[in-house]
Amino acid sequence: ANQTGSSTYSAQTNSAFNIGGKDNGAACTSGASSAKGFDGDIGEIIIFKTRIDSAKRYIIENYLSSKYNVSLTTKDLYAGDTPANGDMDLGVVGIGNESGGTQVISRSDYGLTLDGGTMSTFASGDYILAGTNNVNTSYNQYFNCDIVNASGLNTRWERVFYLDVTKSSGTLTISLTFDFRTAPQAGTYSLIYRTSDTPGSTWTVASAAGSVSGNTVVFSGINFTSASDGFYTVAYTVASASSTFGSPGGVSSGLGLWLKADAGVNGISNARFWNDYSGNCMYGLGTNSPVL
Repeated sequence: ANQTGSSTYSAQTNSAFNIGGKDNGAACTSGASSAKGFDGDIGEIIIFKTRIDSAKRYIIENYLSSKYNVSLTTKDLYAGDTPANGDMDLGVVGIGNESGGTQVISRSDYGLTLDGGTMSTFASGDYILAGTNNVNTSYNQYFNCDIVNASGLNTRWERVFYLDVTKSSGTLTISLTFDFRTAPQAGTYSLIYRTSDTPGSTWTVASAAGSVSGNTVVFSGINFTSASDGFYTVAYTVASASSTFGSPGGVSSGLGLWLKADAGVNGISNARFWNDYSGNCMYGLGTNSPVL
């Protein structure tokens, strides 16, 4: 719930946690007569063992707002959850600073970590939030299409994140870590960026200094301004980009199009586009797209 105003916080230990009504002071059981039982849907339950500060609360509210399509009247810090920005509604994380507290590191369920380090570039009210929509792709899925004008790079990570920067003036400096869950392909990695997630739109290189560490690729000391909002992912160059992909049943000769329901479908309620794994870059697009 988004509560306006102030409330009193009291630490509790060994206390019962009840959802719904009570019957004579006891939790409802079968046959209880309470008329105040819970009648509704539960999407998520979040419990913290300590009181959270305002920066953390604002980030959590944006995470919930994006995931469940509930509008925020204040501190709406993330614009990636709109149709115009690809409905990047899922796994929203953020770092930021308020006079009442700071969130320094945030890790997404979908392979991205934001790290503000010392937070020396973050004034009160400054934030960076990120989210994605293509959560059905595997963590180590690469894509050799839709890699236009990215300084000779020919392969990118299929998962894309939208980053939203809140900074009235100046620069925010952070590190980004992309987790592939398995050792990444050998190569030199770049952080690439574009303002539109439409297939075929131009990517630019934000940093060519990716460092492979175990199962992750790390970009340190990356500068962002309020004009840096957009779509980000990781790209690199291989001698033969097609070698990173399989083929249906191992048969690649004459393959012209390969669309898969279990990978490469981008969107939330409807598919925005459908990646082609044949290596021929035949995107599946359309206004009357399938319901997911």
